[in-house]
Amino acid sequence: MKDKFCGSVVACIIIMICHSLSLAADKPDYSLKEPQLDKALLRVGQDFRLTILFQALEIKGLKAVVITSKKNIRHVLGKLLADHPFDYKFINSDTLVIFRIKNKKPVKSPKILHAKTPSPPNNSSPSEGFVEEIVISSRRWNRNLQTSPASVALFTQDYLSAPNVGNMDQLSLQASNVTLDYTSTLSGSSNSLVAYIRGIGQSDFAIATDPGIGIYLDGIYLSRSIGSVIDLAQYSSVEIYKGSHGNLFSRNAIGGTINITSHKPGKNFRIRGQVTAGSNARKDILINMNIPIVSDTILGNFLLISRNRGGYGTRLEFDGLTPADLASLESVQGSQPASLEMGNQNVDTLHGKVVWDAGNDVELSLITDVSRSRELTPVSTLLGFNDNVIGPDGNSIGNFYNQCIAANEGSSVSQDLCSDLYGVNVDADPTNDRTPFDGRFITDSPYENFSSGPNHSNHDIFSIIGTLQWQLNDNLFLKYITGFRHTEAELGRDGDKTPLLLDHTSYIYDHKQHSQEIQLSGATNNIQWYGGFLYFYEKARMNTHVIIGGLPLIDLQAVEKSKNISYNYFGHANIPLAQGLSFTGGFHFANEKKNLQLDFHELELFAVRQGLPLSQFPDPDDLTLLRPNQPDKIKLTTLSPRFSMEYDNNGFFTYISAAISTKPGGFNYRAVQPATTINSFDPENAWSYEAGIKISSPDRHALFNLAAFYTNYQDLQLVSLVGVTPEIENAGNAVIWGIEFDSRIAPTDSLNISTSFGYIHTKYTKLSETSRIQPGNHFQKTPKWMFNLSADYTMSINDDFSLFWKGSYSFKSDIYHNATNTALLRQPSVHLVNTSLTVDFNDRNWSIAIGVNNLLNEEYIISGFDQPGVGFTEATFPRPRNWYLSLTFHR
Repeated sequence: MKDKFCGSVVACIIIMICHSLSLAADKPDYSLKEPQLDKALLRVGQDFRLTILFQALEIKGLKAVVITSKKNIRHVLGKLLADHPFDYKFINSDTLVIFRIKNKKPVKSPKILHAKTPSPPNNSSPSEGFVEEIVISSRRWNRNLQTSPASVALFTQDYLSAPNVGNMDQLSLQASNVTLDYTSTLSGSSNSLVAYIRGIGQSDFAIATDPGIGIYLDGIYLSRSIGSVIDLAQYSSVEIYKGSHGNLFSRNAIGGTINITSHKPGKNFRIRGQVTAGSNARKDILINMNIPIVSDTILGNFLLISRNRGGYGTRLEFDGLTPADLASLESVQGSQPASLEMGNQNVDTLHGKVVWDAGNDVELSLITDVSRSRELTPVSTLLGFNDNVIGPDGNSIGNFYNQCIAANEGSSVSQDLCSDLYGVNVDADPTNDRTPFDGRFITDSPYENFSSGPNHSNHDIFSIIGTLQWQLNDNLFLKYITGFRHTEAELGRDGDKTPLLLDHTSYIYDHKQHSQEIQLSGATNNIQWYGGFLYFYEKARMNTHVIIGGLPLIDLQAVEKSKNISYNYFGHANIPLAQGLSFTGGFHFANEKKNLQLDFHELELFAVRQGLPLSQFPDPDDLTLLRPNQPDKIKLTTLSPRFSMEYDNNGFFTYISAAISTKPGGFNYRAVQPATTINSFDPENAWSYEAGIKISSPDRHALFNLAAFYTNYQDLQLVSLVGVTPEIENAGNAVIWGIEFDSRIAPTDSLNISTSFGYIHTKYTKLSETSRIQPGNHFQKTPKWMFNLSADYTMSINDDFSLFWKGSYSFKSDIYHNATNTALLRQPSVHLVNTSLTVDFNDRNWSIAIGVNNLLNEEYIISGFDQPGVGFTEATFPRPRNWYLSLTFHR
């Protein structure tokens, strides 16, 4: 696989070298003859492949000069705007905004413009107070957010680089109908994203399960949840597409898509450093350098991030353990106790991006990321036993363990099944006594437990991405992306949160993915179109070790291997029908193959002691084997169309759309009982319909967006428990509908206000006869109501410094954290408040910020697991109120 990737990168470099050698040394002259300024700006945007935003009402009717100059955007814009009261500002690497300047004097000579260079991307207004227009890449061609037929939450560089943001899970505080959590059920990982958008997602991290939300990192698709909690400080934008927009990208995604894009290096040397200290011994260091390596031809951006913070949870020492308990623990995990701390942070990341402009519209970029974390498990606690009944129920392993240690001659439990636990608490030997599994281990604190088992969350991630962009002619653009990503992890969790061996799990995870993608886009007779092909290959290996039952009674050791190949073809076109009216249609076609191989053993022969017949075992000669170790395969072919009608008229945009998306099926390989086959589950699919209105005020002081959606969701893949084993079932069908409202308002030059509101209604319309989901259950990770409000205010004190205040409020109604709606995992409504104050020392290149996250000190669940098979319910809680002080330097 590495050879394939290296060959792809070398091929790109050879193409670039050959092409650049064939070019003339000097760039050709640029000529433009458009009598009207608005049409001239549109033509410049097409010629330079830039998105130029301007107010048509202000510019319409103004005359444009005839231009003959070098093909340099600064020269061209300088000449076009010289005699008009306008200026320009880059708001990202390929987008600029034209804005009015009061009392601007005409520029008589374009030579004056040599001192003017595009500003780096930022989120501030260039002049008078107005709401910045945002550009997204929903159709592979750039479109203004206000004229894109999609409900999108977008976050720009200023928000992502703030010290109170950090990872992706923070984005759902500002995006309606979006839930992002940094840890998945059962994983013990602090870097395993659980994403739900409009009620659709996936909570299982298993290697045979596909995510419900597609994540793209600089153009490559991330296929697994482990390692997908991205540190956002190194990226320039994050776009969250709500609904079935996955078929607009190279891989299908049924619930939505998250598109993450890194900074494009600038042509000037810049350095930015940030040091942050705060609660729990927080020590963050960020260094970002923009380096012109070879004049304007080869540019680089390099970023180093080190995040370190102490834990906010504690493992309590339990004084009541018996010598026999201690001996069992030592036999499994050795004499070295696990750390008593939980939820710390220790991550180092190096990000580099190099862009080579080979001339004549050819560009090659190379991006590499290296990340290393050595952390402890997320903070979780034991909530109770089966909906607050003290003690596990009669069918659980925990209850069986309690019966075994208290058994006597009249007991109904089997001595063979109990093994060495039988009657130890009632015999004449006090040295073999065991501690019962009951309510003594409930701490009533979300940040404390009595765990003594595995406690680690270690990740090593490496990725490299090469991109070739080639403007073949005025109407044809080629893009080629090749990527490789390798994720390794060692994870360990004590599920029962007690010092007993009731449920301990450890994983060793190794995942590699490789992709090759080619895109071709252009315009023909005013029709914008794009199409492409993606080859995607991944392989994963997970070693799993699970100890259950106290001695243990059950000792599971498994090796799971998967290999998946996907061939994807996609294409879309936007066709003008009349003035302001257009139609967009397209498709995504996928041919996928999945392969799983298991080596799954239970070493304590619990099933044999139960007396199960030999015919139930996959290999009668090896009664430790629980599943056949021959490869199992799944093939899937899907066609996903998408259609939309759009109308745009001077700040008023409306659209309707319809799309279908599919998520592949997979394998259920977890087990404690033997079987001769590996169970699989079928694909799920969703028809999604959406209608929206987007309004921009003429003065650009306000933007308002409203969307309504309806989804027909079929063959839902939901996680439920079979005994002690979590499995994915095709539960049935459901409908989802709701609304979303977003606004951005700039009432003054100094004040900006953003709001986001979401309502969602879900209902199961049909459930399979074998489903463990009840008809009245709520969707997991899907609050009915969401509301977000954020505001920032800038106040200039004098010429020396200014103050910048920012605050946000987020509300989510009740959330259920599993599909079966366990009462203990119902999180009541949550109110989160974050605030910060920044002192910016003008002309001194540095600023100081102080802030508080979770100001109201809310205690709330972000992940949880109900394990009736063992007899407990656990939940994970995020960090309580915390403060930070950050110093930023830039020049």
